[in-house]
Amino acid sequence: MSATPPAPAPENRPRPAAAWLAFSAQMTAQVAPVAGRDDLTVTVAPGAGRGAPACFVPASAEIEVNGACLPVDPATADPANPADRERYPALWGATVHECAHAAHSRWRAPQGTDAAWSAAATALEESRIEARHVTRRPADRAWLRACTSQLVIGDFTAAAVPPASPAEAGSAAALILAREDRRHPGDARGRAGREGGRRRHRGGQAGAAPPGVARGPRHRR
Repeated sequence: MSATPPAPAPENRPRPAAAWLAFSAQMTAQVAPVAGRDDLTVTVAPGAGRGAPACFVPASAEIEVNGACLPVDPATADPANPADRERYPALWGATVHECAHAAHSRWRAPQGTDAAWSAAATALEESRIEARHVTRRPADRAWLRACTSQLVIGDFTAAAVPPASPAEAGSAAALILAREDRRHPGDARGRAGREGGRRRHRGGQAGAAPPGVARGPRHRR
């Protein structure tokens, strides 16, 4: 899930089982309107993704998604049905993210670019393409949010190790804090929260906690 060129495909990768092939064909049929181009193919199978949950391969116009991201039997999945995507929101969100790369990622680090600058630009590309994508398809914000919360943030929490350097911390911040899948200030819940805050400010004790109850900071997504 990055703008960097993906790793080469593993040699002698086994052919996916029939259920994965059928699901991949169903996914392929759904991505043209998401990406705004009709030449993409999608492969969802165990071991796909070239070391990442998902990747876009510009040379072959292919999106790969690791089958481990699908929490249901592929034989029962129907991505043509929007309601069915709710059963695997992170996988669909990862696919939407790669569609955004297919639509908007064109930059490649010029030869000789310092590795640190290239890594920073690559990390920021993740948020840039999502911001561009949701200007055209705002409803996809929920799927991108699911991808980030379950896959991107999940990787950091699974590691259970703090960043080893300021550079690692900056990379984590770029991958998470700048993403368009964080709550947008214009959505309904954001507006309601701001209005509630204004009322509490105007009303003094209107929003105060009951005696003996400490109100902690609210988690903001």
